[in-house]
Amino acid sequence: EIWLARQSGLNGFEKLVVIKRMMIALEQDPEYVDMFLTEARLAAQLSHPNVVQIYELGEELGSLYIVMEYLDGEDLAVVRRTGQKHGLPLLDHYAAKLVSMAAEGLHYAHTRTGIDGKALGIVHRDVSPQNLIATFDGGLKVVDFGIAKAASKHTNSGKLKGKLAYMSPEQARGEPLDARSDIFSLGIVLFEVVTRGRLLPRLNDLELLTIMGGTDPLPKPSERRADLPASLEPIILKMMARKREQRF
Repeated sequence: EIWLARQSGLNGFEKLVVIKRMMIALEQDPEYVDMFLTEARLAAQLSHPNVVQIYELGEELGSLYIVMEYLDGEDLAVVRRTGQKHGLPLLDHYAAKLVSMAAEGLHYAHTRTGIDGKALGIVHRDVSPQNLIATFDGGLKVVDFGIAKAASKHTNSGKLKGKLAYMSPEQARGEPLDARSDIFSLGIVLFEVVTRGRLLPRLNDLELLTIMGGTDPLPKPSERRADLPASLEPIILKMMARKREQRF
């Protein structure tokens, strides 16, 4: 459950924050509790203009909650759809700028070290338009580290976590992941924003899993939009390379 709240302090100090609370039905499920705590632990170690800020992890009447930064904006999926609906698609240079800000935030998370100086090895694993919030003041923040994986933490094997339509091939196959998996997912986001449509629309989960984990070439952005700036396609194709060693 997500709540908008007002944090009060001395001498009339007020600040809008978001409280994310575990739903009662999930509070007895160790896996969901672990995901909730993972989000708080990992994100609390991150302080970057392009990553949502976590202020507090707490418990009230037996319920876990996270207090985080309030972002006044909309996710990129809403931005894309709304622009299309009104005949005002996001301009290419804005799209590239927003995705570059997401890349800045992800790079910071990927290269972040702990207080012991050792690399945390964070991989977000759920990079998608829904987890990239464009703020009304022109910024962008990566949110929802609930299924992120740190090098020091092992997740349950045999369970796929993340959105199938944005999974890297190695993630769809259940292989070990590194930062390049998030790069692949972000490449799909950029593809969809500039081509103004879904990469793989109207497919069921099994079809998505088969395609994302396979080896067949994915569509090129220029096949969907002939007037795409020539400089963008090589970047998108490199981000979405099937083999991770060929990506940025």
